[in-house]
Amino acid sequence: VAKPVHTDVKAKLEKIEAGDIVYHMKFGKGKVVKINKNEKFIHIKFTLGEKKFIFPDAFLMGFLEI
Repeated sequence: VAKPVHTDVKAKLEKIEAGDIVYHMKFGKGKVVKINKNEKFIHIKFTLGEKKFIFPDAFLMGFLEI
């Protein structure tokens, strides 16, 4: 179930960059490898491997947390 987005989350999303740690509901803790805000993708490395998500939608829909 998606959680409501707070303005502090949106402020954090503007500052997110490679090397930051994020959390995924299924994959757990991961590290931002690459982010392309123009193409709206973020690549995150988890213990199971690297995954690509739509940015910032994955955060706004509650799949990823900062």
